Amino acid sequence: ILFHLGLHRLCDLVICVRAPLFKRLARARRRDGGSIPRTWRRICSQRRICPKLNAFNVDIYSIKNSRGLPYLEARALELMRKKGIRVAQHGKT
Repeated sequence: ILFHLGLHRLCDLVICVRAPLFKRLARARRRDGGSIPRTWRRICSQRRICPKLNAFNVDIYSIKNSRGLPYLEARALELMRKKGIRVAQHGKT
């Protein structure tokens, strides 16, 4: 949606979060309680969610999400800090 609506132009960078296919399937089923075929169709419809080539004039980075939310958050914060983006801490302004 970000790229389709042109909202990427408002971003300093875009972080695409990727996870192994079967892990995504298990997480979605646990979260939504849907059937395997229904969940599979939704995952397949998202296959091209992150562009592979930078044709959008914004830096696109990829983070692998296979270890859980705390690890993912730490990697995203680390990337943003390396790129000079100020990051507020949770619960602090």
